[in-house]
Amino acid sequence: MTQLVPDNSPRNPPPPPNGSSNTVVRWVVGCLVALLVLALVIGGLVWWFVIRPVQGVLGNLTNLSQLEELDKQIRNTAAYTPPSNGEISPDQLERLLSVEQSIKTQVGERLKQLEGKYQSLGEVNAQNFSQALEGMGDMFKVLVEAKKAQVDALNAQNFSKNEYRWVRGGAFQALSQVTGVPFSGFPDLQGDTPQIYAPTNPSSANVERVTPFKNELLESLPMHLFGL
Repeated sequence: MTQLVPDNSPRNPPPPPNGSSNTVVRWVVGCLVALLVLALVIGGLVWWFVIRPVQGVLGNLTNLSQLEELDKQIRNTAAYTPPSNGEISPDQLERLLSVEQSIKTQVGERLKQLEGKYQSLGEVNAQNFSQALEGMGDMFKVLVEAKKAQVDALNAQNFSKNEYRWVRGGAFQALSQVTGVPFSGFPDLQGDTPQIYAPTNPSSANVERVTPFKNELLESLPMHLFGL
C-alpha cells in the first residue's frame, strides 16, 4: 500500500486578483486623507464658532479696564455726608433724573438695537453660541460708552460718586415703597460691593418726591443693575 506523505514544501500564496493591492492602498490613503480633512474642518469650525467669538469677548473685556480710569475723571471728589434725616432734596432728585436721562440719550438707542438683535436667541445652545458671545462683546462696548456718558453727566451736575450713589440708593428704596418691589444695592461696573448710605426705611418725604417720577426711574433700572 502506498503511504501518503503530506507535502510540507512551501507554497506561494495565490496571486491577488489584478489591481486589488492598489485598491487597498488607495482605500487606506483615502481614509487617512478624509480623516485629515475632517480634523481640519472640525478645527476650523471650532475656531470659527467658538475660539473666534471667545477671543472677541476677551478682547472686549480689556475695555472694562477703562472704567476705573473713567471714574478718575469725575471732578467732584469731595467727601459726602448724608443728611441725618435721610431725605433727598428736590435738587438732588432733579440732578439724578438728569444724569439718567443723559445716559439714556447717549446709549439708549444702542441698547434697543442690541435687544432687538439678540432677543430672538432665547436659550444659549450650540447653534447660537457664537451669536451669544458676540452679543456679550457688543454689550461690553456699550457699557464703556455708557460709563463715559455717566461721567460726563455727573460732572455736568456736580455730583461726586458717593453723593450720586446715596441719592440713587435713596430714590430706589423710596420707589420700593411705591411699587412694592424691593430694590437691593446696585453694584459698580468694577465689581465693587455696593455701599448704600440711604436709610433702610425711606422717609415719607422721599416716597412723596419719587412717586411722580416712578416711570422714569423704572426705565433707568437696567442701567443701574449694570452699575451705572
